[in-house]
Amino acid sequence: MFRHEEFVPGLQNYIYKDTKLSAGEVDRVVYGPGRKAFLCPEPVTFLDQLDDCAGDRETCRRYFEKMIRSFPEVSLERQPPGGLWFNTTKNGINLRPGMDSRTSKPTAISMGDNGVHGLMAGQTGSGKSVLLNNLIFNMLMEYAPWELDLYLADFKKVEFSRYMNTYATPHICACAATSEIRYVLSLISYLAECMNAREELFARLGLAKIADFRDKYPDLVLPRMLLIVDEFQQLFLEASPKEGEQIRQLMTAIVKKGRATGLHILFASQEMSQTLSRSDLANFRLRFALNCSAGVSMDVIGNRGAAMLPKGTVIFNTSDGTEETNQRFQVPFIETGEDGGTISYFYEYLKNIQGFAGKIPFRKSQKFYKEESQEPFESLEEILDRIREYRKQYFQGNVRKYFEVLTLGSYVTYSNLRYDIQTLFLEYGRNKNILAVSPRMEDLAYLQKLLAVNFTTSPRRQVLGTGYAHRIYSFQPGVRSLFSLEKAVGVSEVHTNPEDMEALELSFAKRRMLLQLFQESSTPYEFAMGNYRANLNRQRRNYSSQELIQMEEAAEAVMERLFGSLEMKDIPEAVRRIREGDYPAAEKITAENLMLFYRYRENPDKVFPPMVYWFSGMDSVERIPEWLLQMMKNGMDYNILFVIMANSEFDQMGQVARHCDYIFAGGSQSRLYDRLHMNFTRRQPDSIVLDLNIRSMEEERSFKKYKCSFGKVKAPSIPFDEILKEGTGPAGETMISRDERQEKAI
Repeated sequence: MFRHEEFVPGLQNYIYKDTKLSAGEVDRVVYGPGRKAFLCPEPVTFLDQLDDCAGDRETCRRYFEKMIRSFPEVSLERQPPGGLWFNTTKNGINLRPGMDSRTSKPTAISMGDNGVHGLMAGQTGSGKSVLLNNLIFNMLMEYAPWELDLYLADFKKVEFSRYMNTYATPHICACAATSEIRYVLSLISYLAECMNAREELFARLGLAKIADFRDKYPDLVLPRMLLIVDEFQQLFLEASPKEGEQIRQLMTAIVKKGRATGLHILFASQEMSQTLSRSDLANFRLRFALNCSAGVSMDVIGNRGAAMLPKGTVIFNTSDGTEETNQRFQVPFIETGEDGGTISYFYEYLKNIQGFAGKIPFRKSQKFYKEESQEPFESLEEILDRIREYRKQYFQGNVRKYFEVLTLGSYVTYSNLRYDIQTLFLEYGRNKNILAVSPRMEDLAYLQKLLAVNFTTSPRRQVLGTGYAHRIYSFQPGVRSLFSLEKAVGVSEVHTNPEDMEALELSFAKRRMLLQLFQESSTPYEFAMGNYRANLNRQRRNYSSQELIQMEEAAEAVMERLFGSLEMKDIPEAVRRIREGDYPAAEKITAENLMLFYRYRENPDKVFPPMVYWFSGMDSVERIPEWLLQMMKNGMDYNILFVIMANSEFDQMGQVARHCDYIFAGGSQSRLYDRLHMNFTRRQPDSIVLDLNIRSMEEERSFKKYKCSFGKVKAPSIPFDEILKEGTGPAGETMISRDERQEKAI
């Protein structure tokens, strides 16, 4: 077996001693005393700084050249041992699959201007993973990590994980070990953004492509980017129709612009059917085929040469389709497993590469997305504690824009940030409520816990003097059995009967009336009369017009006597006097409300503390009253947030959703997502991902749940095996076997 450790000396000998290297195969890195390289960040991170001079090329160049001085740098004084990192990616990326069968040399296949993107196909067991590992290993050897940004996506979740599990391979920016389409889609979308930003930067500097940029600034390194996707076909098989179309659009853009901007793609799969269009696939000029069927061989390299190909061999073709141009390589084997507890060649190699990068020192931002990994719930509590001071600023000032700032969980989409933590800013305004729908009770119980922890750790009380008050309506016993919301938020009473909701209408009407009076009144007398008229108006139908006039005239005289000369500062003493004195009930009630008016002027939150109304199991309510929908529409005007949760679709779900700007969804029912006007992604029934739609922003997000101890809800059953086992009957009676019964019957 031809092993990679045998291949390395041959490659080094070829590079340093063979004088017949093909033109352009190596653009040697110059090492020596005082040598260094400046590292250009992705233009997407700084392009806006050049906006003011975007129309003036010379000014833009001068400004950019001034910026270079602030870019990070690495030392090139010493080359790493073993002749590593001898090449640049100025003109392209060398792919070295192994030994060329014709020349017995490790010649390179250039991924550059002529062959920008590549395809690889091979049936199960053909050695596709071994070939991919070879290509990656040889790139790690040839290029310094600042010369090449690798992005890896593996739908098998195993092969590429090895590059980040034990040692964080320094060339890798992102490794997606997942079948989560949204993450891979967002990763491709990010690469397209980088590509567009590079194109714009080159245009502003008067340059055409990345090679021109590297020539213009020889000490400045802008790395080429290479996206490698294993089991590429799964990307389309798992995607929804909308996601599949998004992927195709992104790929079409990358195929068109990748050459000039230094963005390359290598796709590997068992076959390429049901993926990209033929016209797009035609732009993938670099074709690799391992052992596969004759049909797949024809699709990939244009001839049947890969049918019945021996294992450990790959055919390369530049897509002209003739067998005469087939180029065969012997692929070295790379041992990835462990042997008797000793480190394998694979991990020893990565350890050395990481060690060399650490001595420079060099490290890039790296992301390793594992679909099944979850952070413990305690890490959320730690995050909330650490950002407490930051949250405070959103409760300060006279005009408050946000009701609360929620921390949700890890993103399910790629970003180049180090900490990908999803947040949600609950705004004041109309229809700013929360709706959560999932057929999985565990999802709803989890959301209750997530929101409860955010509310109970809020710095709102510390800043404004008042915390959240909660009222719970729970019509779903299954969710309540998983999580005790009342204990989490410190409430003793839980309403379990839908008829209990009727009491809300009266309390809301009072809050609405008082708030209107508080805002319209400027003196104690104006408030007192307004309060009286509002109460009288509710009883108008019980009196004649003449009686109403007489009652109001009498009230004016009383209010003038009690409150006519009062200033705001006099209210507490006047209210105390009325409380203790012999006054009619109407005057006492007015005085109490007047005290609320006084407190409102000091701090509105003390009169109208923020309220959270929880409704769990809204799908159990036969008919949601219209007044409740109106409350939801205007709730934030009165410092009220409604959290509506349902375990299934319900008739008025659309009406409720119109009054909820923040909609959470979970489960694997596409119809549910359609009714909520949210994009559906195929997933496992026990997925740890929840989705969020912010309707006012037309933005959809997804995040991982933190690990909780919720068990799965199971339907009850009778343990017949235990109850009816032979030898025991009800109440411990001895039972006879079936044979004994038959014998007795005979």
